[in-house]
Amino acid sequence: MTSVRIIGVPMDLGASRRGVDMGPSAVRYTDLRDRIEKLGIQVADTGNVSVPFREDAAKGAQRGARYLGAITDVCTDIASRTRTALEAGDFPVVLGGDHALAAGYIAGAAAYLARKEQRLGVLWVDAHGDLNTPASSRSGNVHGMPGCATSTPRSARTSSSGTSRRSRCARSTSAASGPCSRRRSPWRRATPAASGSPSTWT
Repeated sequence: MTSVRIIGVPMDLGASRRGVDMGPSAVRYTDLRDRIEKLGIQVADTGNVSVPFREDAAKGAQRGARYLGAITDVCTDIASRTRTALEAGDFPVVLGGDHALAAGYIAGAAAYLARKEQRLGVLWVDAHGDLNTPASSRSGNVHGMPGCATSTPRSARTSSSGTSRRSRCARSTSAASGPCSRRRSPWRRATPAASGSPSTWT
């Protein structure tokens, strides 16, 4: 790919502390576009994804996942934009500060590759694994859940022998209440399937 498509996500719904929604503008302020273009790469900045203000979004307990509905809508948009960029031959660069948005771009990239019968590998570099679910999270902050939510597709992966192969995330805990619990998790149902289309929710 010789072109980059920048997608901004000014969201802070997944965390308790305010401020991470300024991430896209802060990174752009460092002359990101100019620096990339100096490498001989074309850059298209598509602006920011629409994100509701925290004061306008329905907070709701939502069974342990605060602002889940609004975050789901934003991640759906991110997934669609990510997939569209890849289909156009562009490399999507998603700017943000809220880890919850990872569910969107992972789903978008995975959906693009799934059409080519390929699978996505994710290298997660963070101080935390972000492997919680609403059942295991003490805060209900969704920014601590995308790692687990995207680690297993809608149906359990099956090996060539027909036996179920759960992700390390799912295997590491009990099915009832530990991190990455899969039992009727609202976050799991509201997260784009890692190997399906952006509009397919687990």
